[in-house]
Amino acid sequence: MAAYPNILFVFLSLTLPTLCFCGFSVELIHRDSPKSPFYNPIETPFQQLNNAFHRSFSRVNHFYPKSKASQKTPQSVITSNQGEYLVKYSIGTPPFEVMGIADTGSDLIWSQCKPCDQCYNQTTPLFDPSKSSTYEPVSCYSRVCQLLGKTYCYSANGDPNCEYTVSYGDGSHSQGTLAFDTFTLDSTTGSSVAFTKISIGCGVNNAGTFDSKGSGIVGLGGGVVSLISQIGPSIDFKFSYCLVPLFESKSISKLNFGENAVVAGPGTVSTPIIPGPVDTFYYLKLEGMSVGSKRIEFICDSTSNVANGNIIIDSGTTLTILPEKFYTKLELEVAAHINLERVNSTDQILSLCYQSPPNNAIETPIITAHFSGADVVLNSLNTFISVSNYVTCFAFAPMATNSIFGNLAQMNYLVGYDLQRKTVSFKPTDCTKIGKLESEALKGGFSVQLIHRDSSKSPLYNPSESAFQQLKSAFQRSFNRVNHFYPKSKVSRKTKTPQSVITWNHGEYLVKYSIGTPPFEVMGVFDTGSDLIWSQCKPCKECYNQTNPLFDYSKSSTYEPIHCKSRVCKSLGEANCYSHSDPTCEYTVIYGDGSHSRGFLAFDTLTLPSTTDSSIAFPKIFFGCGVNNGGIFDPKASGIVGVGGGAVSLISQIGPSIDFKFSYCLVPLFSESESTSKLNFGENAVVAGPGTVSTPIIPGPVNTFYYLKLKGMSVGSKRIELISDSKSNNGKGNIIIDSGTTLTFLPQKLYTKLESEVAAQIKLERVHSPEHVLSLCYKSPSNNAIEAPIITAHFSGADVVLNSLNTFVSVSDNVTCFAFAPVMRSDSIFGNIAQMNHLVGYDLQKKTVSFKPTDCSKM
Repeated sequence: MAAYPNILFVFLSLTLPTLCFCGFSVELIHRDSPKSPFYNPIETPFQQLNNAFHRSFSRVNHFYPKSKASQKTPQSVITSNQGEYLVKYSIGTPPFEVMGIADTGSDLIWSQCKPCDQCYNQTTPLFDPSKSSTYEPVSCYSRVCQLLGKTYCYSANGDPNCEYTVSYGDGSHSQGTLAFDTFTLDSTTGSSVAFTKISIGCGVNNAGTFDSKGSGIVGLGGGVVSLISQIGPSIDFKFSYCLVPLFESKSISKLNFGENAVVAGPGTVSTPIIPGPVDTFYYLKLEGMSVGSKRIEFICDSTSNVANGNIIIDSGTTLTILPEKFYTKLELEVAAHINLERVNSTDQILSLCYQSPPNNAIETPIITAHFSGADVVLNSLNTFISVSNYVTCFAFAPMATNSIFGNLAQMNYLVGYDLQRKTVSFKPTDCTKIGKLESEALKGGFSVQLIHRDSSKSPLYNPSESAFQQLKSAFQRSFNRVNHFYPKSKVSRKTKTPQSVITWNHGEYLVKYSIGTPPFEVMGVFDTGSDLIWSQCKPCKECYNQTNPLFDYSKSSTYEPIHCKSRVCKSLGEANCYSHSDPTCEYTVIYGDGSHSRGFLAFDTLTLPSTTDSSIAFPKIFFGCGVNNGGIFDPKASGIVGVGGGAVSLISQIGPSIDFKFSYCLVPLFSESESTSKLNFGENAVVAGPGTVSTPIIPGPVNTFYYLKLKGMSVGSKRIELISDSKSNNGKGNIIIDSGTTLTFLPQKLYTKLESEVAAQIKLERVHSPEHVLSLCYKSPSNNAIEAPIITAHFSGADVVLNSLNTFVSVSDNVTCFAFAPVMRSDSIFGNIAQMNHLVGYDLQKKTVSFKPTDCSKM
């Protein structure tokens, strides 16, 4: 829990759609499709094919720069690294739509940007980074910049930005600034999927043979800066595609991510991805090919490829390219199986061609590609292609020593890449009929356990404490917490509140999560009243005595310190540079009792364990790695998970992925049920249906807190209006809703009237609270069920009905007390007892909090 935030946060305010962590799919548009901006209606399909063949040969020089084409190959000018498929995406906030080339043979995502020093003539508008509220140049000192390799520093009266250069084989190039921004994909389900802080190249000097109707590249390769590597934790490092046959006009190829990308079931075969000399490319091991039953073993002049990957699988190459000696044997065997008249290719590009039969259906032999552990059966649509009305050719070609498994050979296969298992899988599929792959387990959202601190599942649980002792401590924390939200407040003396030292802001609920790669499990305090996520880290100069191991950031491959001159660090306010030699962003958080956390701000992967037993990973979440933490922190927990409304909270950081929605359902205290409270995100967090009421979140003096407008309260049919002593509160939020405060606190005048009316409707013997904490207490009936009146909290636009479990609590075997308390002035908190057995949903786009009566033990 952060101390009262007197820090001004100038940060991201995103309003982007939801991410379905089960998986999603996007359209993959062939460059010659009528849906493609490259489509030329004047060109015949055969002219389009001819161009694609030329691009195939040119592309070999991208994968194998020193290669020489076979003498049979036309020596045309090498074009730039253009792939064959395009994907729509958007950059920035608000989203700006771009059509880029989807390329498994490259890594960097880049697009032309405005203002542009030297851009090629693009027909569609250029992305203007100045209009994106989430655009953030990458520092040249950052790890991201260093990983990219060919970069340099550039400073124009400010921080030195990371400038990149990408050069292609034909002399084409892109130069510009590396930046973080939100990257949004349009799912085939009609929704959008947004990823925050994706590094992209903002090209301002781009020239060569780029097509004027597209803008840049979406790299899907295996390198560290590719889209797949950046969003990998969110998609379980899985993607797949299903390429429809060429000139299929009614269907679009699909590019799938996450669980939608799983390739399994009858007919599926898998082969390992082999490490190769370039991390970008996906190398496989081809052992041989069969024509019918005749197997031809793979041979290559290059001895270096014997034990390594010897063929690259690529979506951007149309033809399949094989070493010349191997190709020659394969062509001879194919020709021996076809009893038709051989003719020359119309453009002399392909060597094995036939005059097409009248029905254009050539009877070709089955060809099987024998990869290591996987036999991929290729039918005629994978091996032969009509290059004119009368000529059909073998869609394979020779090169000197190098190999590419092209996209014609992959059509009508679901081809899946699992980058954790390091495999590529193939499944014969009619790609024209493939729909979205249903995965209901996490569809549209996910939920995690929310563990009450006094639950037996909590590390803070003390089995020697009675339920009443736990309650006493919770009450004490409630009073202390008022000072977190209202630092100048005074608790009413009328409550006879114990005047102990103010403890730090213990929340009442905990949540399990993991940091880093591999994931390191932590139990943190869940807190709607704070923002910063922080945990104790190792090595620690001065850490409080934590019983569980500390997070060791040196063991996380995804840990990235934040530079002290970065926008993230500057926006934090209470942060500075650690030293001249180590420009890491150092943060400080100080609490009301003098407790503190100091450490380093960093990016790392944060993983939440879903209640469906899967895990949800969010890359590049910034958090505090505390190495100097002192005070009266509990040794059984490590730090805070801030879910407040401020810019650095978990909710703000993962907001685009969860549609800025979260909810919780708190089971009653000491429930006999073994159920745990639930914390829900995304579509799982939607609160709707009969009984739902909603009230606006009102902007308040502190962005962290969720302010509501309470108009009054009713006891039965008797309504009591809230009259504020503070003129400043007229029309503004006057109560904070908080999961971390047990009791509900009301202004003294309202509380006095409310207590009097409640007391008037209860015919029981009044007694004193054992600890003199609560003022309205009764001797508990023999069945311990007090007949309490219904109390209704009248929020703006929402009447929330509170039953006895929300308003009264047993504080001993014989005493039951009203779970409300007064505070001086007009400061109010709607605590968690009042929220129990309500599904409480926060929609930060609509700026509402919703309540729905719910048996939370059955959720």
